[in-house]
Amino acid sequence: MAISVEGGDWLIGALGVGDDRPPRDLAGFEAFLGRLRDPALARMAQRLEPVGEVMVHRQTANRRRHYDERDEWPDGVVVMGDAFCAFNPVYGQGIAVGACEAVLVRDAVSAGLEPGAARQLLRQFADLITLPWSIAAAADLLYPTCEQRPTRLGALQDNWAKQLEKLAVHGNQRERPSPATASIT
Repeated sequence: MAISVEGGDWLIGALGVGDDRPPRDLAGFEAFLGRLRDPALARMAQRLEPVGEVMVHRQTANRRRHYDERDEWPDGVVVMGDAFCAFNPVYGQGIAVGACEAVLVRDAVSAGLEPGAARQLLRQFADLITLPWSIAAAADLLYPTCEQRPTRLGALQDNWAKQLEKLAVHGNQRERPSPATASIT
């Protein structure tokens, strides 16, 4: 991917799986881009001047901690964001879930905090992450490096995610009127 950022610069990113991952050095990163099916990113990288070192993020595991299920929890202490549930950043869910948690905290503070509010918030966080967690965990089962296999529900969720991805990229082809049947009113 290539994203235009401030100052007329470009951010070029690449993803890998298993042992086929972008290296940390510039020459290796550019060679990795050159092995992609589409040469567009490699050509773009060759034309641009690097403004910094290659940055690598290898923490892609989904991690969920069940603080909401602890028998004892200190009132006034709330764990949120990646400390509560961390998602593989490839899925883009972590920031959205963190923002939703912040809204829950804002609403709780606005309503006035009662004793036990921290435990209630942790339960709300657990409810909030149920769907994105199940989608992320099911998607991870499809990687060849994963030892587990998807359940039937996981396979159904994966199919749903693939269909959603197609809609995001191509739109709903069935909803578009053909030029011959479109009318102007």
